Amino acid sequence: MRVRLSLFMVIMFFAATCANASDAASERVLLLLKSPRGSHLLSQDSSTLALIMKAYIAGLSEAGMPEHEIIYRIAKRYSLRSVADEGLRKKVEAEIIAKAGDKRPIVDISPQSFDFGPVKKSQGKVSTVFIVRNNGDKSLVIDNVVPSCSCTTFAVKKDGQETPYFDHHGPPQGWNLELKPKETAELKVVFDAAHKGITGKTVRELSLQTSDPLSPLMWITVQAEVQND
Repeated sequence: MRVRLSLFMVIMFFAATCANASDAASERVLLLLKSPRGSHLLSQDSSTLALIMKAYIAGLSEAGMPEHEIIYRIAKRYSLRSVADEGLRKKVEAEIIAKAGDKRPIVDISPQSFDFGPVKKSQGKVSTVFIVRNNGDKSLVIDNVVPSCSCTTFAVKKDGQETPYFDHHGPPQGWNLELKPKETAELKVVFDAAHKGITGKTVRELSLQTSDPLSPLMWITVQAEVQND
């Protein structure tokens, strides 16, 4: 009985030690990362995306993955912009580029944000256009674009052909936009100031999933100061 109890205590001690080591590793990694959408350290970010990233990091740490490999995977899964330290970011960037091969797509979106300024609710819908360009030497594929709110919709125009407008559910399954090297497309974004419950300063995001190995996720924003009539 004593032997069994001692063995049980050893196992529990080992499990607790591993858990503590895993937690410590996660905390160190969080201090080296930031939200790919902003400048806040990941450890200080409580957004939905940050919570998802933290859970992913915790799982990798519990599996015993080395810290550098965790950081590399975060950069590959979300964005190189997730790496807060400049020196470490350059090292991870070099690794990703080396594994991507001689040719890779490079996504460029201009502008990355747009401010409609003061908009009265009676104006209803206002729109703007973002230019998406592939600056790389391999085809770029954007396979999802999702607005953060039903008040925001978008359409894509390429080679004179325009898609229907898609809402916060995103485009249908199987949809994608392919841009060959140096090709461009227009991303037309519409914000509805008359949408129920919207007033004052309003910021809305659109997230894009791309095949650019350095920017698998990108965000653009539109904002307005919505005024009652």
